[in-house]
Amino acid sequence: MATVSSSLLGHSRRPAWRAAAAGGVHRIRRLALRAGVPKPCISLRSRSPRRLTRQTRVSSRPFSTLDNQILDGKSLAAGIRAEVAEEVTSLLDNTGVVPGLAVILVGDRPDSRTYVKFKKRAAAEVGIESFQRILNQNVTNEEVREAIAQFNADPRVHGILVQLPLPRHLDTDTILQMIPPEKDVDGFHARNVGDLWLNTRNIAHGDSKHVKPLVLPCTAAGVMYMLLGLNVNLSGKEAVVLGRSRIVGMPVAGLLQGLDCTVTMVHSRTKNPEDHIKRADIVIAAIGIPEYVKGDWIKPGAIVIDVGINQKPDPSSEKGYQLTGDVDFEGARMVAGAITPVPGGVGPMTVAMLLRNTLNLARYSLGLRPLPLARRRLSSNSEFQQTPAATSRE
Repeated sequence: MATVSSSLLGHSRRPAWRAAAAGGVHRIRRLALRAGVPKPCISLRSRSPRRLTRQTRVSSRPFSTLDNQILDGKSLAAGIRAEVAEEVTSLLDNTGVVPGLAVILVGDRPDSRTYVKFKKRAAAEVGIESFQRILNQNVTNEEVREAIAQFNADPRVHGILVQLPLPRHLDTDTILQMIPPEKDVDGFHARNVGDLWLNTRNIAHGDSKHVKPLVLPCTAAGVMYMLLGLNVNLSGKEAVVLGRSRIVGMPVAGLLQGLDCTVTMVHSRTKNPEDHIKRADIVIAAIGIPEYVKGDWIKPGAIVIDVGINQKPDPSSEKGYQLTGDVDFEGARMVAGAITPVPGGVGPMTVAMLLRNTLNLARYSLGLRPLPLARRRLSSNSEFQQTPAATSRE
């Protein structure tokens, strides 16, 4: 039998959690302000209980207005985390419920431990309660299933994730499907994946009448949030997605189609990939090859979102390497209309969207609609004066 350890972060009493959540709001707000996020995006002023405040949608601008912009993922993520912290406080004040995130870690990979530690710290900063289960390297599929079942039965847990990659002897696909869709915080369950593809237009255009899927894969959601934040007209644009993984490539391709883009997927069997990339108005690089996309492949004025994070040998660096993306940043930034750096681009957005997904699953468990991707919406007390039944997923 595997050795199992469990830890619960934070305090169980409500007054302590209210203080933690409030403290998270103010700390994240300071971080957001230092990162340059506009004040209206992180306002903490109380709202009328009779009014549901929504962000006003602004008309999109033409592609030609983009001019060598560097898309700062840290600033955007700080704004999202400020929003999540405020929503967590509102949820606690109105319902007494604190969103809960459970992480299952198998083995002792240093990188996985680092990622889990970072996720727990980020959750604590916004007032989300964190749970952790550590299983040893030789654990069986059944023992992982038991850990998932325990978290699923815990009403304090609203989101469950299994940290990847798993040891080779475990069946990753089977294990991910063990997490029920309503607690699938990574958005990997087959039902959530299917709901994404069946509802791409509703998701991309922020149709608040639909709640399917409950969450989006975190990195894919971060990519789309960055694209939508540019506020440019993407309809009819040529988009190329490099990589066809279920985590990034496939969901991003579906969501881009929901925005009425013409999407081409480039993968390891694609012939002459540069020919496709040169025609693209939007390039999403998630192929896992350092600086694969060259600067002269980029169409002038194109939007380039670099999801890759690779280690490139660098003897001059203290660590012996430097982090680089899948795009030659220095070459591409001279011609791109907008581009993400590595690090500091998509990476921070992934963690921010994990927190947002946890919040959305907590809201769903209470019969409240998840916050839509395409439009930021802050709750008010009026939302909690009614107790609508959770929308059926059948």
